[in-house]
Amino acid sequence: GKDGEDRYLITTFSHAQSDAISNEKHKATTAHAACSCRVASNKDLGLKTKEQEMKKRWMCKLLLIQDEISLVPCLVENMMLYRSMRARQDLGVKPEEYASPLCLFGRMPIVLIAGDFMQIRPANELSLGDDLQAIAEKGGKRQVLAEHFGARDAIMSIHTVIHLKKTNGFKDTDLPQITAGMRSARPDKPIPDELLDKLRQRRIEICQQELDDHLFRHGHVLGMYWENIARSMAERAHRDARELDVPLYCLQAAD
Repeated sequence: GKDGEDRYLITTFSHAQSDAISNEKHKATTAHAACSCRVASNKDLGLKTKEQEMKKRWMCKLLLIQDEISLVPCLVENMMLYRSMRARQDLGVKPEEYASPLCLFGRMPIVLIAGDFMQIRPANELSLGDDLQAIAEKGGKRQVLAEHFGARDAIMSIHTVIHLKKTNGFKDTDLPQITAGMRSARPDKPIPDELLDKLRQRRIEICQQELDDHLFRHGHVLGMYWENIARSMAERAHRDARELDVPLYCLQAAD
């Protein structure tokens, strides 16, 4: 726009997620950066010195996209709902309605929330997909606040849900079936033996050609889960030792 601000805002929970989905044309940012709020100050939701900065960023927005919503803790979502409302109050938004249906994010005209609550959840925080009532009744160290319920109920008040059943992330026909089987499995109804056999047959050796190409041999490996990283480390250590023609010693750590 003429004010230098885009008419859209794309947010994620972490910097790594923002970097992963950003490109030269569309840039994502973290929820805290979008709300001009430090990570350690979720409890202080007043705009204070950030009011003009927030108004400039939020007043002109017509579209908000939240990606990987399963990773966003309840209190972070509550922060976004409240601070965006404060930034857009000049549009006639009432503070007491900040988490009410049709008033979310300062009555943002278009809100798209993407994610899968069957995937990874927030670390040591309550998720928007948690059964908050059950957690509250159980008690314990984890305290359930009104803000947790408010954020959860605000997101769950969105009635229009588009369920994407297909994915382009797999190169074969077996992995989608295996993944679906793992998700639907329950203690009284485990994953079918047919799918379990297909899972057991998947070994890294079937990708030996890719392991020997230039991109893998000389590139960097990125991984989200330790199980993947640990296997890559072992594979790359042997590969580098062969290529450098040096001895490789594998020792058990004392701890």
